[in-house]
Amino acid sequence: MPKFETLAKLKSTNHPLFISILALTYSHISFILCSFFVRLLFV
Repeated sequence: MPKFETLAKLKSTNHPLFISILALTYSHISFILCSFFVRLLFV
């Protein structure tokens, strides 16, 4: 039982980190897509 509690605690602390990484990845992908479309328009 204590092992499960520590696992749950670890999961709850990792959750905001996971969300921030996901947000960073999403913004990075959208930036790449935007630059790609800009190149398509201007070249």
